[in-house]
Parts: sequence; structure tokens; C-alpha cells
Amino acid sequence: MEFLREDRRFCLSIKELNDALFWLTIEGTPGQIEAQIWLSAFSLPESQVKQFESIWQNRLQEIFAN
Repeated sequence: MEFLREDRRFCLSIKELNDALFWLTIEGTPGQIEAQIWLSAFSLPESQVKQFESIWQNRLQEIFAN
């Protein structure tokens, strides 16, 4: 774990993605929540980055569908 703020955000490095930094931030108030995911990756094939994007976009839509 690189960084953690228990209430709203964290950052960790992902060994399997060349130690890319994965950031998750949740902001807002009940009823109006915004979630952001960032991947700071170096030397990864674009196809791998696009796969990451697709997986997490679908996952966030599932989580925040309500």
C-alpha cells in the first residue's frame, strides 16, 4: 500500500502491471457520489491498459448502479 486515507482514497502499486500505481478516490455526498480510478503505468502495452480500463469501468458501474 502506497497511500491510504480511510474515508475516501487509496493508492497502491500493482506488481503484475510493472508496479503501476492504482489510485481510487471517492468523493461527494450520499446520493451524489463520484468515483475516480487512475492508473499510472509505464512500459505497458496499450492493450493491457485498455483491458484494465474496461474491467474497472464495468466494475464501478456494477457497484454504483443503485
